Amino acid sequence: MSIVSQINLLQDNGGTPGGALSSTQLVSGTTFWVEIQLQDLRINSSGIVGSRLNLNWNSNSLTATSLTVTNSLPLLRSENITTGNAQVGGGSIPTAGIGKA
Repeated sequence: MSIVSQINLLQDNGGTPGGALSSTQLVSGTTFWVEIQLQDLRINSSGIVGSRLNLNWNSNSLTATSLTVTNSLPLLRSENITTGNAQVGGGSIPTAGIGKA
């Protein structure tokens, strides 16, 4: 299985994700979004139909305020934040019209 991930830092546009943000633009007190994209690189793949991620960070430097799982993965959704840690996940059954890969 060839799954790759990409992590993007995005500007905060009044509570919605904005344009790309470089790590050099981050200063104390900056509100920003972290977008994680997963892609299935297999030839003739059906795509990613489920994922569960465990994210960790230095809680002295960052505070997470919310998590959002894309509507493409409506099944078995999990969005849980603790100090310095978050678990996020979801799934789909595209062949049954539930979510998309």
